[in-house]
Amino acid sequence: MFPGRLHASGQGPHLRRLRHTGRLARDYKPKPVVYLAAAGAFDLEPGETMMVAAHTSDLAAAAAAGLRTAFIARPDEYGPGMGETTAGTTVDVSCASLLELAAALEA
Repeated sequence: MFPGRLHASGQGPHLRRLRHTGRLARDYKPKPVVYLAAAGAFDLEPGETMMVAAHTSDLAAAAAAGLRTAFIARPDEYGPGMGETTAGTTVDVSCASLLELAAALEA
């Protein structure tokens, strides 16, 4: 069902481009070149983009590369109560879900 909704939204090609930024950068996060390649794939400056993640290390690296950041809590990611519930670094937005993030970005 998700791929159908993605296609209907018109966002599929954009997400496919993001999926391949590691290949474009010829490296892997948390190296800055990966985050910069993602922004560059859309002809955007890093500050015009946002890294959304549940892992402090990813968010800290993205912020260091100049991206805006959003933390989405996944408290049970590694088992009950075993995931990150709060960001261990400064972030632009901290939310409990993607829906909450969408509402925060619309505000």
